[in-house]
Amino acid sequence: MGNDEMTAGLDTGKDSLISVMYAPHLAYVTRGKTVASPGGERRLVDAVPRAGHPAQIGAPLAKERLFLVPIDSLFHIPRVSPGEGMTPMRRERREILQHWNSIIIYPKERSDWWLRGVPEHPLRSHFDWPVDVAMTTDRERSFLVFPLASDAGRLRPLSELMVNLDDGRPPLEFGQEIADHRDLRIALARSLVEAWGQLRSCGYCYGCYDSSNIFYDPKAKEVRFGFSMATRYLPDGDAESPSPIAVSKGARESLMFDYIDPVSYGPIREAVDHGEQPSAILSRTDDFVMWAMAFRLLVGRLPFYGPSALTVPNTSGEDHLRWIDQYQKNAVFIFDSTDDSNQVGGRDGFAGEEVFRENWEAIPDDLRDEMFDRFDSGGTAAAS
Repeated sequence: MGNDEMTAGLDTGKDSLISVMYAPHLAYVTRGKTVASPGGERRLVDAVPRAGHPAQIGAPLAKERLFLVPIDSLFHIPRVSPGEGMTPMRRERREILQHWNSIIIYPKERSDWWLRGVPEHPLRSHFDWPVDVAMTTDRERSFLVFPLASDAGRLRPLSELMVNLDDGRPPLEFGQEIADHRDLRIALARSLVEAWGQLRSCGYCYGCYDSSNIFYDPKAKEVRFGFSMATRYLPDGDAESPSPIAVSKGARESLMFDYIDPVSYGPIREAVDHGEQPSAILSRTDDFVMWAMAFRLLVGRLPFYGPSALTVPNTSGEDHLRWIDQYQKNAVFIFDSTDDSNQVGGRDGFAGEEVFRENWEAIPDDLRDEMFDRFDSGGTAAAS
């Protein structure tokens, strides 16, 4: 099918899609096809130059398998009339489009991005990263446009290597399994924190704390992050204020609360309980969450889950939330250097769970030192 056929009717009809970042040069044509990926079924689209505009604009996109993800209501792009002045609605629209522009186009490579098509954003190697915003011509609906990762078929949810509360297996069993696959888990933990470190060094925060949004490739021994709608770009030197975090409809049933730091937990939990949009200092919360996930991946339990916490229930939902409340109230590191009230394993700890201490001691020194800084009562993160 030629480009003229593919673009026929794009300027009319409710389901027509035009580029926002490449406008008016590029349009999207929906294929009658979906493809399975770790995030679910994806609706495929083709990128095509619009009639009357240079064919090289957006050309690299035409070579990629692309799919759409709706922009949720939290980031809905308001519709405004062409003749409106700088109304609050137009100002909000401009701010949201500037936000997506800073996500899609790496701010340090802005100069001639539109001539080169889409640049290779440095985060695309470890993150599902959008390459455009598409909007229906009636401006009622907006979508992020993503390239389909070549390794999508191999990816598995990272959460399957952690405690799955609904499969009936206790944490002790997971702890015992870690030694059998230690090399894989160490490689994945490194990949997890290094990818997050790359995100921060590029100036972004993630803002999604559900381990089911992170995947791993068992062959490459690397992780890949699903995109977070809460991702933010923080310009150098800007003081960070609380920003919305990504919360799924099933937030209370997810394991999101397992990984949040004690300082942020209370306000986030209260907002979710009241049906409100929670916010957090993303860089601080991101950092704790990623290291808490790495800790669970390598040790087999959470950093504060010692004898002072109730036994974790084997189901998600309200019982698990009550357990997390108890867990957060006794937030003493299970291998703390100065406070042994919550120790696991060892001479003075809960000896029946020595396997967790063995897993802890098998972690490479550089990773273990980073965890001490965040979880130990004498660490810099714990004291802040």
